[in-house]
Amino acid sequence: MTKQNATSGQPKYALGHWMHLFGVGIHCRLVIDLEQSKLVAAQEWTGIKFEDVLGSRLKDLAESVIEVNEAHKNPDEWELDRVRILPFWARQSATAATEDSQDDTKPSQRDSGNKSFRVHLYVLTRVPVEVANASSQVDAIAQAVDAPDLYEAVKTSEYAEEIHSALVDEVGDAEFTRTQHYQPGQEDGEWVVESFATQKERQAAATDALTKVDAAFESVNSLLDASGALDSEPLQKAVYQLRLEIARASGDPERTKAAQLSLQELSA
Repeated sequence: MTKQNATSGQPKYALGHWMHLFGVGIHCRLVIDLEQSKLVAAQEWTGIKFEDVLGSRLKDLAESVIEVNEAHKNPDEWELDRVRILPFWARQSATAATEDSQDDTKPSQRDSGNKSFRVHLYVLTRVPVEVANASSQVDAIAQAVDAPDLYEAVKTSEYAEEIHSALVDEVGDAEFTRTQHYQPGQEDGEWVVESFATQKERQAAATDALTKVDAAFESVNSLLDASGALDSEPLQKAVYQLRLEIARASGDPERTKAAQLSLQELSA
């Protein structure tokens, strides 16, 4: 998974989880623009996946988060994380909120107007991590991922000279309605706009792939357990870590919490 380096300056956004009464208590994830004191985007957990909160429901949620509880004034009190870069799911959610009313959804690659843009390049990097004591290569990977100095290592990592994609925001577009995701084209220097429909298709494909990975993991885990291999603490830790990452990728908060607790108990 490719990660971006944070930019300098104070974090612009706060993100985290929120319980809201849409008739019944609904678990949501949301992003607040701290500079504008505004709820940028939100999604609600349906029991299967996260879906966008739109229209009057988004306004209702914003009233609770911003006007009533003033979460933007003290994100720490509400256990919201401060970040500099808006998560990709939030950009998609903001785009979905205005998709029907947005006419100009495909700007030209070379805009002739005098506008300012913020371009996020998703690049591949090589991050060497030294692991002194591991029971296997898989365990070494798990330890590398959990390395306490990994974040600092990423900031000084070696550029692999490959750009996976680009995300372009227009400065001043607080709702991100003109934000576009680009993929490299077949010609040198060509960039192709990825439509919202394509993004949905890619999400569906990723969800299907994750489901298959999850099923394969459970099969392997059962075999390891039956063979007694999980009596090895390093291997067991690697398996628990993998289960946690799958839970995080699935967006299931309850499953993620359970996996975190299992890993903490093992490390205690």
